[in-house]
Amino acid sequence: CGLFERGEHSLRHRLEHSGDEVGGQILDGLFKEFTGMGFLSLLLFTAIQSGMVDQCADWLGMEHGHENPVSEAFEMAHMMIFLLLVMMLIQATCILLISRRVARTWQGFEETRAFGPPQKSLESLFVSSGHLTRKPNRNARREIDLVVNEPFTYGSAWLERFR
Repeated sequence: CGLFERGEHSLRHRLEHSGDEVGGQILDGLFKEFTGMGFLSLLLFTAIQSGMVDQCADWLGMEHGHENPVSEAFEMAHMMIFLLLVMMLIQATCILLISRRVARTWQGFEETRAFGPPQKSLESLFVSSGHLTRKPNRNARREIDLVVNEPFTYGSAWLERFR
């Protein structure tokens, strides 16, 4: 339990330090679910260990030999809750990583200029890829003309668009 709490504290600290509000919201939602699932799991465990499940089976008139089918069902539900928590943790981690990656990508787009000499401007990216050439022209507004060498396409197949 201490390792889990230290991990949560460390993750919360990193998210707060990086200013990742979405990550904090995902973490809050995940731990709300953990709390609810943990409480259900505790109730099931208590019901099984206290013998209350066996008494309910007797009360319902269920005959059982060595193993109580109601108790078996409760234990199965207990394991399923645990596996559900593991899956939720994996999904939340994936969502957090993907959302951070998308945020970084869009941040880069927001910082990109359309024209100009900076390396990250669209103009410079097209020049470096060979799609455009800068030709000096004293009569032009910026004293250069942009000449199209090769038309730019997004690709004909969806996989080509991710290169």
